[in-house]
Amino acid sequence: MTHLDLNPLHTPLQNLLSVVADYLRPREPWLDVAEVIGHAVIYRVGDGLPPMAVGLPSELRSELQIELQTKRATQVARSTANDITVAPVLTAIAAAAPQLRWRQNPTYTDAVFLQRYAYCELVGPAGHAVCSSFSAGLLYLAAGTFYPPHAHPAEEVYHLLCGESCWQQGDQPARWLTSGARVLHPGGVAHSMQSGPQPMLALYVWRGDLETAARLT
Repeated sequence: MTHLDLNPLHTPLQNLLSVVADYLRPREPWLDVAEVIGHAVIYRVGDGLPPMAVGLPSELRSELQIELQTKRATQVARSTANDITVAPVLTAIAAAAPQLRWRQNPTYTDAVFLQRYAYCELVGPAGHAVCSSFSAGLLYLAAGTFYPPHAHPAEEVYHLLCGESCWQQGDQPARWLTSGARVLHPGGVAHSMQSGPQPMLALYVWRGDLETAARLT
């Protein structure tokens, strides 16, 4: 990740924060989340490469990067989403993709899963824009990926952007959800996700303990 030399107001990443804030403003009741994201200033950028691309041949790395940049996911979402307002968010993500920094939870060791999952912190202690009160970003799961049960002290909310997916927490029954859905995970409660036949992309927000990483249960 590098520090941004150009005026941050003219970067695709800065525009992405504005679009995300506009999307969350009428949908996220957590106090000030949308306003903080909308006023956050980008000061560092990434190289756009997902961590699972390391060591792959260049042609496969490029294919994976294109998928992660949501080119395909945008097309799927525009044609199948229940909530068509996600399209501007996906378009802004695709435009900012070369500047995103994707990463993975360092406590996870399953090599197969690590080839199919990544997240990007847009705003937060280690994000593209700094915020100490919460973190917000993107979660990506390749098609047909099971994210095993895991838990963390932080309270977490997801807003699904594209890709039908199955969500389960605690002892509650699993639910298949589509774009536009909001999912709340209380702190310390184990939960899991399963993407469907298309890649899943979701916005997440963490608040509370931002330092303790999730661990598989």
